[in-house]
Amino acid sequence: MYFPGKYTDTKVYDYYTDLKDYTLQLCAGIQGKDTRDRVRELEIKMLTFVKPMAFGGSHSADVRFMKTYEDACIIIQKHLNRSPKDMTVIEFLNALEDGRKSHKSKRPVRR
Repeated sequence: MYFPGKYTDTKVYDYYTDLKDYTLQLCAGIQGKDTRDRVRELEIKMLTFVKPMAFGGSHSADVRFMKTYEDACIIIQKHLNRSPKDMTVIEFLNALEDGRKSHKSKRPVRR
């Protein structure tokens, strides 16, 4: 099944098609059919869709995560006048969501 509005890239469509086939093959395996070779083939194919993250160097995933977190803390601090590092996880996430909503509503409408 293809929904053009849902899939903006053919790779995404291919991934979901393979995921559907993988699920059907697993179900067939549960029913007693020998689908091990096809399941293994699909597992390998689907694993190659996602590039592994690098965790070393100045542009690694953990460094980018920490920079993004610190940027979010600064934004929350400015808008709420409250230390985000003293917040619970739920409070932090709600503050981020409120910040996104208020930022979205303040953007000028393009015509």
